[in-house]
Amino acid sequence: MHWLLYPIEHYPGDLWSDWQGLAVRHHAANPMLDAKFVKRLVKYFCDMARMHVLVGKQDGGTEVLTLVEPTGLGRWSIFRPAQAQLALLVCSPSLSFDLANMLVAFPRLCIRLDAFALDPREHAPFFSDSLVAERASGARNICIDVTGGFDSFWENRSRNLKKNIRRYRNRLNDELGDLRMLVARTPTDVSSATDRYGILESKGWKAQIGTAVHPGNIQGAFYRSLMVEMAADSRAYAFELYAGDLLLASRLCVSSDEMLVILKTTFDEQLKRYAAGRILLHDVLQYVFENKLARVVDFYTNATDDQMEWATSSRSMSHASIYRSVTMRLIFRGLRSTKGLLQRVVPGQA
Repeated sequence: MHWLLYPIEHYPGDLWSDWQGLAVRHHAANPMLDAKFVKRLVKYFCDMARMHVLVGKQDGGTEVLTLVEPTGLGRWSIFRPAQAQLALLVCSPSLSFDLANMLVAFPRLCIRLDAFALDPREHAPFFSDSLVAERASGARNICIDVTGGFDSFWENRSRNLKKNIRRYRNRLNDELGDLRMLVARTPTDVSSATDRYGILESKGWKAQIGTAVHPGNIQGAFYRSLMVEMAADSRAYAFELYAGDLLLASRLCVSSDEMLVILKTTFDEQLKRYAAGRILLHDVLQYVFENKLARVVDFYTNATDDQMEWATSSRSMSHASIYRSVTMRLIFRGLRSTKGLLQRVVPGQA
């Protein structure tokens, strides 16, 4: 494998065409590695002056593409804004190469490359054993197999989950009126639903820490733009749960023929006792099963024990640090150990 590094604006060719070629060949089931999704992340959230493209070539063909940026002295990282739920990296799953060679393409001062949220299903070559790599477990992701019928899926959920959903639904119906789920699929409807999502999320705790989606902020613009473009290809859905005219919960999803990914979910926090988000999840899954929207629903989340009750399978995402050499890896490990010791002996001095 021969590695090359280019400033994104000096990439020799059509980056997004090349990206989509790899995505279609090797990640066709995953809308979060689609060039449309990644291109928008770059447009809205990257510093173009810092962004680079790392290219892996083998036998004259491009086999790996990822976006990287410097993140500190001697360190680079694969670009991953908060809106990306897995590493933005496309590659052939059958590749075999020495991870240390990746860093040959970087400036000599770079001794470590960090990659966050690597998916064993999508990024298999980066899970190979290597003396220059350190790995740590990341999120516990969950999936739901949609190949059977919904009744069978629901029958196999825990007694506790089924009981709670029935109880929450009865409480909602009794106290707030009949429930209805609306599904936005056209570009116009999805645009409006995404704005309503932002208004609802901005009423909650995320607004207090500045991370809420809102129609007037950059996150709102990103999600509206993404959802509208995906809806033009019948690949975006906004699911909303209402009691009368009152919006209780909302989920934004994107899909391929194989997979539906839940991008965002929110609910009215003033009505949290009704568990409207969980009721909506039940109804979304029933809709996906009955309309055969995908073969799998992927959450790309760090699943809680409660969320695990919904899953038919799970897998661990991983973080990895790749060093220029074994020596550099050992030096970094030693520095971390020394810093930890100093913090224990002289708190606040390390």
